Amino acid sequence: MKCAVIVPIASGQQDFFDACVQSVEDAWAKGQGPFDAFDIIPLWDTTDAMSVAERYNLGIDIAKTRGADWLFFLNVIDLMNAGAFADMAHYHATHDAVWGNICVNLLGSSNIQLMPAQPTVAHKIEEVLRYLPERSVSLAHFVRTTSADAVRFDTQMGLGADHKYLLDLWEHHTCEKIARVFAIERRTQTPAPDAVGGTDWTKAVEGIVLERIKGRDVVCDVTFENKTAYFMMDNPFDIIQFCHGRGTFFEIKELQVLQSIVGMGKTIVEVGANIGNHLVFYAQHLDAKKIFPFEPNPEAVALLDKNIRANKLETVVDKRGIGIGAGAEYGKFAVMLPGENNLGAARLEAGSGELEVFPLDETLKGERVDFMKIDVEGMEFDVLKGAQGIIGRDKPTLMVEVFRPKIAQFEAWCADNNYRIVTTFPCVNAVNFVAKAA
Repeated sequence: MKCAVIVPIASGQQDFFDACVQSVEDAWAKGQGPFDAFDIIPLWDTTDAMSVAERYNLGIDIAKTRGADWLFFLNVIDLMNAGAFADMAHYHATHDAVWGNICVNLLGSSNIQLMPAQPTVAHKIEEVLRYLPERSVSLAHFVRTTSADAVRFDTQMGLGADHKYLLDLWEHHTCEKIARVFAIERRTQTPAPDAVGGTDWTKAVEGIVLERIKGRDVVCDVTFENKTAYFMMDNPFDIIQFCHGRGTFFEIKELQVLQSIVGMGKTIVEVGANIGNHLVFYAQHLDAKKIFPFEPNPEAVALLDKNIRANKLETVVDKRGIGIGAGAEYGKFAVMLPGENNLGAARLEAGSGELEVFPLDETLKGERVDFMKIDVEGMEFDVLKGAQGIIGRDKPTLMVEVFRPKIAQFEAWCADNNYRIVTTFPCVNAVNFVAKAA
């Protein structure tokens, strides 16, 4: 069984070729695994006449004519790891394509390390999609020639064709990522815009990933203090969902502090619940008695509902505030999302939409509140005004995100309402204040 190693060489990369070939020969000498022959197929394109997709498709075609059963794609600046061929011994009979962990070396440095925040193992496409593309799977992989030929690289795409090819393999063939290293990927500190991880490449790949993730149940498991939470994902580039993809709660340090400040078994109001990151933490790690989430953004609400169900919190969560907002008085608003990939930055704009906003004193009439978190992108004083009755009666602990120009105003509010600030969590444009009744 023959394995062909496909090595494309573009302009300015000629000096890397000898070291790349030597690494392949060293890996073969270390252990052949299931293979009895190997072939190196250099794809010389020093005038950059071909696109990346055209180069790799040419490599597939040449490998077919040379009778290669398997392929390995290796960028010329990269090095094959010594155990790469040997590590395929357990997978060649049952799989169509196999990846190892992404291992990187900055050019000019002797430091070699595993790429952080990548899946160590993966068995299905949903596990690949939950990670950022440049940290999920790379082109350094073993693949059956017939599978690579069936998928091929889309020559009409330009940037992103490499990642589309990878996702097509995962979707239509038997694939796995294993806890081994097949290649040492040598990179620059700041990749070129069109290189993997570069700005232009990332933008092109983002659309491919978001289209591929539609309609799939991508579930992220987040384990903290021996308890596992489950979060549904529809956008791995979103700031909060990115944390879930890595297996962590968003703003975990703040949440840990709240454990000691809020206490156990409390009734909690979460204004600006987003997709439920804090809500699930309250239920699992504060043993919340009752949680009242308020979230008007339809995009966030869809995931919030799923995350409540995924964590079986229907009896803990009162859903009266899901789909509406909280403010100083009744009104109709539109959701405005100023930036991409950040559902948490959604804000309400008055008078231009159909989303309804009510004062908390009205929607929570008769409910006792122990802790209230307010994260509403600039409307914090409207929410406080609409909850004046609850605050005056129950004296709940507060956590309020305050934009920096309004910090003095919030400090004055605390003084006027007999609250003292017990801790703060600075952000880029705002500060999260935790305050308790004096």
